[in-house]
Amino acid sequence: FAQDWMDYQSRIQYVVQKGEPVVDVIFYVGDKLPQFFSKSIINDLPYGFQAGACNFDMLKNKAKIVDGKIWFGGKQSFQVLALPKSTAMDFATLKRIAELVNDGLILSGPKPTEVLSLTDIKSNTEEFNKLADALWGKTSENQYGKGKVISGKSIAGVLKQLEMVPDFNTDNNNPKELMFIHRTIED
Repeated sequence: FAQDWMDYQSRIQYVVQKGEPVVDVIFYVGDKLPQFFSKSIINDLPYGFQAGACNFDMLKNKAKIVDGKIWFGGKQSFQVLALPKSTAMDFATLKRIAELVNDGLILSGPKPTEVLSLTDIKSNTEEFNKLADALWGKTSENQYGKGKVISGKSIAGVLKQLEMVPDFNTDNNNPKELMFIHRTIED
C-alpha cells in the first residue's frame, strides 16, 4: 500500500517540476513595511486565476514590456500589474510604473496620494502629484502612452473587462477545498 502512495507522490513531483507556471496577474507588494502578501488582491482574485508577487527591485531592474505584457526575464509574462490597496507610494516607484505604463503596461489599482519618503515629501510632492494625476487621469480608465491605468474596479472586474478567461471553472467557491497549479511545457 505504501509503495503505491510513494509512486503517486513521485509522479506528482515529477509533473509539478516540469514547465513554467502560468500566472495571470503580478501583484506589486508595495513600498510600506511590513509587506503583507495575504492582505493583497490575491484574496480577491476570482477562482481559476493565479497571481505572483514582485517588489520594487524587480520593477526597477528586471521589468520590461513585451507585447503589452510585463516580463521579468525567463518564460513568464503577466497581463496586469496590480497595486496594493494603499494610497501611499515612493516617488521612485511611481516614476518606474509610469515608464512601464507608457511602454504598454495595464495597471490596476488605486491612485497614490501620499508620498512615503521624507525627502520626497519635502522636494517632490508637486511632481509626484502631477505624475499621479497624469497616470490616473480623471476617469476610472485612463490611457497613458501605450498602456492604461484602471482604478475603482475590483481585480475580478478588471480581468472580466480584459476578457481574460480563468484556467477552469467550478461551482466550488472555497479555494481551500480545491487547490490547483497551472503550468505549461514546451512541446
